[in-house]
Amino acid sequence: MDGAAGAVALMRSVGQGSAQPSHAIFFDAARLAEENRDFADRTGQGALLEPAVDGVLLHFDDAEADAAFCADPPAQVDDPNAHDVAARFLWSERFFPLKFQRMGPSQLAGEVVLPPERVAKFVKGAHRFARRFGAHAAVESIVARVPDGDDRREEWVTIVAFPCDASRGFDYFWRLVLVQLITHLGVRLGGRPYGLGIWNAPFAGRALGRERWQRLTQRKRALDPARLLNPGKFFRIRTRL
Repeated sequence: MDGAAGAVALMRSVGQGSAQPSHAIFFDAARLAEENRDFADRTGQGALLEPAVDGVLLHFDDAEADAAFCADPPAQVDDPNAHDVAARFLWSERFFPLKFQRMGPSQLAGEVVLPPERVAKFVKGAHRFARRFGAHAAVESIVARVPDGDDRREEWVTIVAFPCDASRGFDYFWRLVLVQLITHLGVRLGGRPYGLGIWNAPFAGRALGRERWQRLTQRKRALDPARLLNPGKFFRIRTRL
């Protein structure tokens, strides 16, 4: 598969078929290499889960849809039944994208929500930033379909994770800059941060939409004029940078 661009093309191809997956995740080669490392560590056998290549995990809630897809997969997909062990393992681990920090020393990640047509460019740019920081980045992107009026819009929640050493202050704070750059790249490409907080305060207006952000800050001032709730937290930061 041709990286994130191939994953997007595959999902659009699947979307045109009758068998619709309920869940879809893109893993780049670096991310599957981490899964191999985790799988070997758990089994103690040094076994490979899958070759470290770009791939997509599809899950069907309906057994008939699953069988229909496996019987006539898109041209980009080889025999789906040949990857049953890997698929089951990845599916069982789907809620733990940052689990690799247990293997040390630590891990940071940038998380953004993107329209599908911007995912490939974002992944390429995120890897480029990571290389400049001397970081080995791995990407996982989860496809989500969100309500949009009477229709549903497709978005890709994309996680770019990389190791760091929290015990080395300079290394940790230097890699935090990389998180900001990754998030800023996603925002420039028409996305938004996956979550908010102090670290993502500069992106709050873009993430929430200006009107919603203004309503939120106004309500906060009205309900908590003395700033007793979540002291020290803020919705916006202004700098000259």
